[in-house]
Amino acid sequence: MMQYQTRIPSLSQVTATHYTPGADHLYYTDVGTGEVWWMPVNPATQLVSRSQVVAKGQQINLNVFATADVQWDTAGANLVARNFARILPLTGVNSLAEITPASLEAANWASVPNNNSVPENGSSTTGRFYAVRINYASEYHYAKLRIYKLGAQTWMEWVTYTLSPNPYRVGAGLSDVRDLVVSEYETALYVSALDVNSGLYSVLSSPRTSSALSPYPEFSIQPQPVTYEPLDEPQQLVLDGEFIYVVDAHKLWRINLATQETYAVVTGFSNGKGLLLSSSGPSLMAYIAESSGKVFAVDISDYVGGSTPIQVSLPAYQLSTTQLGFLAWANPERSAFYVPLTDTREVARVDLLTGGITTEGTTLTPAPGPSSIEVFSDSTLYVACTTEMGRFTRSITVSNVLMLGIGLIPFDYINNSVQNPATPGPDDGKANTSSAPGYYFSGYPNLPFGGDLSLMLNHPLAWNSGVRFYSVKLKNLASGLTRSIVDTFYDFKWDATAAPPRFNNQPTASTGGLFPIRDPADLWYNAYLGLLLRTTTADNGHNVLTVDFFDANKQPIPSGSFSRLLFVDNTRCGVRLELPRVGSSTTPPTAGVYPTLECGCLAYVTKNDLVELDFTAWQPQGSGTYSLRVSGGSGNIPLLAQDGVVTQAPTLVTKSQTSASKPIRVGHILGNCDVANVSIGLSVPSRVIDGFGWVNLGASTSRYFTLIKGPISHTPWTEP
Repeated sequence: MMQYQTRIPSLSQVTATHYTPGADHLYYTDVGTGEVWWMPVNPATQLVSRSQVVAKGQQINLNVFATADVQWDTAGANLVARNFARILPLTGVNSLAEITPASLEAANWASVPNNNSVPENGSSTTGRFYAVRINYASEYHYAKLRIYKLGAQTWMEWVTYTLSPNPYRVGAGLSDVRDLVVSEYETALYVSALDVNSGLYSVLSSPRTSSALSPYPEFSIQPQPVTYEPLDEPQQLVLDGEFIYVVDAHKLWRINLATQETYAVVTGFSNGKGLLLSSSGPSLMAYIAESSGKVFAVDISDYVGGSTPIQVSLPAYQLSTTQLGFLAWANPERSAFYVPLTDTREVARVDLLTGGITTEGTTLTPAPGPSSIEVFSDSTLYVACTTEMGRFTRSITVSNVLMLGIGLIPFDYINNSVQNPATPGPDDGKANTSSAPGYYFSGYPNLPFGGDLSLMLNHPLAWNSGVRFYSVKLKNLASGLTRSIVDTFYDFKWDATAAPPRFNNQPTASTGGLFPIRDPADLWYNAYLGLLLRTTTADNGHNVLTVDFFDANKQPIPSGSFSRLLFVDNTRCGVRLELPRVGSSTTPPTAGVYPTLECGCLAYVTKNDLVELDFTAWQPQGSGTYSLRVSGGSGNIPLLAQDGVVTQAPTLVTKSQTSASKPIRVGHILGNCDVANVSIGLSVPSRVIDGFGWVNLGASTSRYFTLIKGPISHTPWTEP
């Protein structure tokens, strides 16, 4: 069952509403006042989005109302707030898309006075970002603003929002309104109402009078009839191309908006109230509801203007009500519709595929029953309830397993990632599959992440839970900087229409910072891939990855925000290896004095000469291990191998003893040979993963030479 809550109380008589799918507002009429109102349905409503060249001294109106809000001063040195506006510079921002309306409202506006100014010379090619708070009537509007240099000109781009939930009056002068619809692009509204000039009920048109640039439409207060055919208690309206359909007490009428030709299409019912149309190819079905609860399904595909009206047959559905309201399609496929049952305070749903009728919700006892419904999303309905506007919501339950992991590593196998402690430990956020022997990387506990990370999401579960979009942010705990992840990523998607059918490379882009949840009906090669998160050294350290989930109308889902801790390390390892220092049989070689090769050879006196090896192996986070290996006369020499932990900074390590804790001598390298080719290798393998494999951040170096008994002789040679 959906839950009801009051949205706007204390209205006089609201019966009609209109909502265009995807819009951020709906319309309703108050019969008691004869007014039409525009009501925001999102937490933030975009008023303006614009970009233009700005000149020195120019004043800019950011919300398209009467007064200027900012000015670039005549010297081109400062951005100045006007008419009690305030400006805040924003740092750590790379695009306007990263700035949310909520962050604008929550900014520290108390830190700056009205009409303040900030330095801005318009010279930045990447742009500088600002938040602007604008005084408007008794509320604030908020703008996010970027000023940047392009060629020889300075540009300003901005987006302005209102966060007010209050409705705005956009029309008046109507009498006894029954229903309203708004045309495409909101150029006109149509109402079934009393024509005060003729005293008859009709369908009236009220054209838009405000500029298309105005954030709020305004409509004429002198509506004109679109037909002169007398109508008997006209009720619900449906716009369909060049026609408008209206149901009255006994007939369904079709009106040509261009010619005003009016024809009765269907008759034979009584007390007509609700109307829906559904087209599929050439077929056009009309669903006509009587106020008594009968619903007729009539095929009007073959109706020709001027012909005899089609008689209804038996009702297709019967609802238990004596006071039915206006119908509304329940889904884009038009396979079900909602019916408000005013007398029982219920909203019913009729499934055209199964014929089932279910109760979706009930208004609160003090509230009047619903009379009109607007479907905002799968989980949200707006209803007119005579003295108030209300909202039904269906709670979307989201699961902790919507976020799966990074590549092959589930979040449950990342140390304290799900718990996300306020003060993480040094190994928190690192991959650790050691408790799952045989699984990927199980032999290497506590691995940092780096490179390009593949975020894996449970798309099927999200889709079936009503989730349709998600956003991703990454906050570095050391710097405190948060960045929105909006980069397009690619995956292979099955194309059954290709010849031959095959997987094709398909981009997934974000729109307004939101990525789409994948439809389970689509086949993707990497079915759970949700993002490619490109990390750099700026992300090193502990990070909190946050994914927020949204419904079909891009509204945040309650309890639909999840955060996971990750440890990122993109620093490269470093190594340095010197040639061995060779002393005598009784005296160690001098520290810090390195030989040079002669003819590719390094000389010794006796096999008992002492040998020392100097090297460094480091990684700025102190994460990783090194391996030193030596091979000589007898091949690989285990006695001279050494493994250890890298240091955070280059620190000299001297190897002077074998693994048996004896001094290294030339004989350990040569064995029974008097001369041998020697190789010494030092490596720090990468122990950073991207979730699928090792990230190439390791380092290695080698020394090759011939160890020979000295002195080394040289014989001059002249080409014959």
